[in-house]
Amino acid sequence: MADSAADRLARKWERASPKTRKEVEEFYRATEDYIEDLREWNGTPMWKDEAETVFGWLGKHGCKSVLDFGGGIGTFARLARERGFRCDYYDISEKSIEYARKENKVELARDISGHYDAVVLLDVVEHLPEPKEVLSGLDADFIVLNLHGYVDTPLHVFNDVEKLWGIMRGMGYTLAEREGYLSMWQSFRKK
Repeated sequence: MADSAADRLARKWERASPKTRKEVEEFYRATEDYIEDLREWNGTPMWKDEAETVFGWLGKHGCKSVLDFGGGIGTFARLARERGFRCDYYDISEKSIEYARKENKVELARDISGHYDAVVLLDVVEHLPEPKEVLSGLDADFIVLNLHGYVDTPLHVFNDVEKLWGIMRGMGYTLAEREGYLSMWQSFRKK
């Protein structure tokens, strides 16, 4: 059996054993296998289906300005722009940012402090030890995210749906959409 980028990334994660937000950020900034893992994942039918679900929700709710937060290699941001959304891209990994710029023609948004119709977090929340730290800094009418309902890799450090809903309620959001079971997609609307 071939050694996939996801397998190599998981082994590196286990060796590094990041626990805090800063350690997680440093891990993603430093590892090379992250890019290859994202290239493989973003090419799968499952990822493409998930992206289409998100585009449908954005259109349904009249969203025009979108922030792709934790946008990895920029695939979603590129596709969003191709569909007519004004989409900013943000990630913490210089390697991802460079790949996004070269391969997907997406530039890093230097200032994401403004208001967006929607913030999309594709495959981000499950990698955050404390999602509230990140989510509370976002300003949007809708926050769209997925949360894997299972931990299939050591990189998924957060998978508590009830806690996530509590965080979102505490920030003034209510559940607007939900789809899926194992990879649960959720859209939250600001009250």
